Amino acid sequence: MYPVVNLTRLTVVTCCRQDSSVAPGCSMHGVFWAADGPPLRFSWQANPEMPGTRERFGPRGSFRGYPHPAEMGQAGGRVEGKTFPDETTAKGTVAFMAATPGEASCLLSLLEHHSPLPAPWGMELRSGSWGSSKLLVLTCGVGKVAAAAGAMYLALRHRPSAMLNMGTAGSLHPRLRIGDLVVAEEVLPADVGIIHSRGFGHTGPGLCEEGRVLFHPSFKAHSALVEEAARSAAKAGLPCHRGRIITCDQVILDPGLRAHLGTTFRALAVEMEGSAVLQVAAGTGIPAAVIRAISDETEHDFVGLEEMLPYSGQSRPDLWCRRLRLTATDGSLLSRAREMRRGMREALAGLGRFLEAFLPALVRALAGE
Repeated sequence: MYPVVNLTRLTVVTCCRQDSSVAPGCSMHGVFWAADGPPLRFSWQANPEMPGTRERFGPRGSFRGYPHPAEMGQAGGRVEGKTFPDETTAKGTVAFMAATPGEASCLLSLLEHHSPLPAPWGMELRSGSWGSSKLLVLTCGVGKVAAAAGAMYLALRHRPSAMLNMGTAGSLHPRLRIGDLVVAEEVLPADVGIIHSRGFGHTGPGLCEEGRVLFHPSFKAHSALVEEAARSAAKAGLPCHRGRIITCDQVILDPGLRAHLGTTFRALAVEMEGSAVLQVAAGTGIPAAVIRAISDETEHDFVGLEEMLPYSGQSRPDLWCRRLRLTATDGSLLSRAREMRRGMREALAGLGRFLEAFLPALVRALAGE
């Protein structure tokens, strides 16, 4: 039995019929990316002697009825496939997503040249290259909605060969230290669920599939990207942990809640965008991964952080006056702010070291070397 293969890129060279059947002589060319295998470039030519060869597209780009190119060949078509190196994928686009400019700068600082591209909703998109691969770096903003909007824009507008969500995260496990790298094998949207009289029940988002709503408690990262990221972290000499990450639309700084989340979800770290990126990637058939550097440990707390943040419509003088008033009434705010900045700097430095090792390895993998 052939495995179902997700279609990541498709070009229809000649038109198919309005009823979705494939006309005699119709040819299709594209690239398949298997769930756990290398991309496969294919060319399919309908058999002229089999008029009306019928082929409909299933969810996530898989071929319903013929889930594998070899089976398409058995159905009367002619299939030619090959793995890397490949013109379409070896020179494909890799998209990196970060929530903040500081996180995005870890990658942009490694590129000799990068230029701005149009981006919606106040996001910032820059384009550069590494070897034969084009790189996109999108700064999308904080939270699941911003991440989902950014990922969907990249998927529809640029159709990258792979999508990487990178940034910082808070530790949920005592053995994780500031600067450690966490490569997610799966990511859970931990704050999506049902609240009843006995508490909170985690469900994940409900997606419309097969005429009904099915709930998805977690989204998995592409295994080949996970393996490559782990190897690159080891090469960079970074402590690396593989496992589960959770996504919440809150900055979790309460040590007690961190301990509860880590135990309940058996997770290593918490961040605010990863599950949304993987959800969009799964729906669009793009291989994706989430890579995070730890910026604060389990016992870190920061009461009053929300009072120190800039808000839309607030002037800079007003922000600094408010911060001065707060520090005058609570002298510990400055030390906590310095501690948070130190953790962020160490995390971003580690993330930069990882990317320096990961980019060449990723480009070599895409080129089939």
